[in-house]
Amino acid sequence: MERLEYEIEFITPAFIGGADPGEYAELRPASFVGLLRYWFRAIVGAYTENTKELFNLESELFGSQEVAGKVWIRVKGNAKEKLKCKKWIAKRDSGKDWGKVYMGYGNILYVNFKNPENRKRFRNLLQKCREQKGDNTITPGYFSVKPWLEAKNYGQQTKLEVIFPGKIREKIEALLFIVSQIGCIGSRSRRGWGSFYLKPINNNTLFSNWNFWNKEELKHAFNILCGGVPENMEFYMMDGGYSKALDALEIAGILFRRFRSRKEPDYSNVKNFISSNISNGGDTQIEIKKAYLGLPIRFIFQSLNGKEAEVNTKTGRFASPLRFKVIRISNNLYTCLLIHIRDQLIPDEIFLKSGNKQIVVQKPTANIVENFIKENNKFVREYI
Repeated sequence: MERLEYEIEFITPAFIGGADPGEYAELRPASFVGLLRYWFRAIVGAYTENTKELFNLESELFGSQEVAGKVWIRVKGNAKEKLKCKKWIAKRDSGKDWGKVYMGYGNILYVNFKNPENRKRFRNLLQKCREQKGDNTITPGYFSVKPWLEAKNYGQQTKLEVIFPGKIREKIEALLFIVSQIGCIGSRSRRGWGSFYLKPINNNTLFSNWNFWNKEELKHAFNILCGGVPENMEFYMMDGGYSKALDALEIAGILFRRFRSRKEPDYSNVKNFISSNISNGGDTQIEIKKAYLGLPIRFIFQSLNGKEAEVNTKTGRFASPLRFKVIRISNNLYTCLLIHIRDQLIPDEIFLKSGNKQIVVQKPTANIVENFIKENNKFVREYI
């Protein structure tokens, strides 16, 4: 068996649950194994339509309920952080953190500490705020409600160790390099949180630019792993460089939110559905274009006295085929990479529901991604 060791550097905070996810964020082997599994399926799966064959290949490397895998991951040391009280400055369409808050929804929520129900729900966070700020008067706003690992290099205290048979070294190292270039980890990882880089501790490696964006080496890694860059993967880079990684995520979040907000014809279609007399199982010609970007989606219409609607699937979730990653383009500059994985399996039935009314809507298409790129000329296609 061979071993490779890496430092791990987070360049945006990573919301990774530990043994006590409400109190601590912690990097554990299972999280990283899950990440390797995902990208292996996404990459190698583009070259085979046989799902059983793909499952067998994945199981051979990472294991299954029936067989142990050939690749073992260990976290040596301790990458662990306590829940911290952080307030994010965000208001409707404004505030220096508005884009980050939008991309981090679920980990960062609006908390009104004057509301008794909020005080009860977020009592632990309220206590943290008081301890850290020495203040009993906590004003309402957006707060991190889940712990996170800081954006820093954990190499001094934590090492990632990968153990595997020597005959598969090239492919394993290629997969690790790809994940270092385009992967994120933890909650909201599809939206740029948990952007990280690996850095080999020894110099005996096939690649040079582990912690910088390098599309030529990325292409080489794809060639080693599966013979070429998957045709269903598109890469776009946000132009310009930012001195802070979170500034790049902020701009990407603002652009993405502006595009999705009141998106037509979605906004009007849902509003008309709420106001209409359509019965269950009625008209299925209604289209919700942004359903392609991930489900569920909630609509709230203040103009209809706060009436709501939701777009969802039978399983309650459809993962977005778009992934954002904050990347380093030079020693002191960052930007955002957008990865679009086409041909992702879209659920057969997508429902639009409001109150007692529910109908099936049309399947969304990838055209909405092309529209996003056209409307936001800050993203430029990277041909790999």
